[in-house]
Amino acid sequence: MKAKIIAYAIIGLIPTSGFLATTHIPAIASDVRIYVLITPSHEPLFKKWFRPTLKDKYNLVIRRKAQGGASGSYMGPGWTQATLKKVDLILDAIKENWGKPFIYSDVDIQFFQPTWPTLAALLEDNDMLIQQEKPHKQTCCTGFFVCVANERTQKIWQDVRSYMIEHAAGKRNDDQWGFNCSLGRNPELKCAKLPATFMSGFYWVAQHRIPKGVIMHHANFTIGVKNKMKQLAQVHRRQRKQ
Repeated sequence: MKAKIIAYAIIGLIPTSGFLATTHIPAIASDVRIYVLITPSHEPLFKKWFRPTLKDKYNLVIRRKAQGGASGSYMGPGWTQATLKKVDLILDAIKENWGKPFIYSDVDIQFFQPTWPTLAALLEDNDMLIQQEKPHKQTCCTGFFVCVANERTQKIWQDVRSYMIEHAAGKRNDDQWGFNCSLGRNPELKCAKLPATFMSGFYWVAQHRIPKGVIMHHANFTIGVKNKMKQLAQVHRRQRKQ
């Protein structure tokens, strides 16, 4: 079955309707919800980059929240409160999609190819597929992931929420930090890393390169909406030349 699904993805023959045989994986993107959380500061990222470049016909679920801080910048005022709202959204999504996969995505992302054929081929019996922060480290990036709504994923995100509340006074406290700290307490969770084609900002900021066959680019490893916009534009220009 694994070989068959991967073969479908490689030659572009993911079935046009229904679910892939003997799995919980929807065959087409329109059967999958993708959740985004938008604050006023990040609305321009959503409008200019995320929505116009999204190639899959996902069921887009948009949640908006008031600005926690003036800039919405990483570790700035209101950062922990904003990322706690993100965890609440993920827990809501788990309840809304029980037994099925859904996607959470930050909005500082641009897409170069459809994502679902690759995600469907890789999901198999995993509970989560998650972006890798750096290629040489095990740190997960919670800015883009697929999550199968079940007891295991519900538990780890409940643990993330508890961790964030318990460490509210800490210097570093957000959903990503909480998730990586909670992984060790959830050994039953089947969480696999996405390949480098689901590109983090590390490749651009640290190595000034774009992985071959790039599917999407997440403009992290920089602070502030202005710098994210700049990184997205730079990667977009480079990719067009390749």
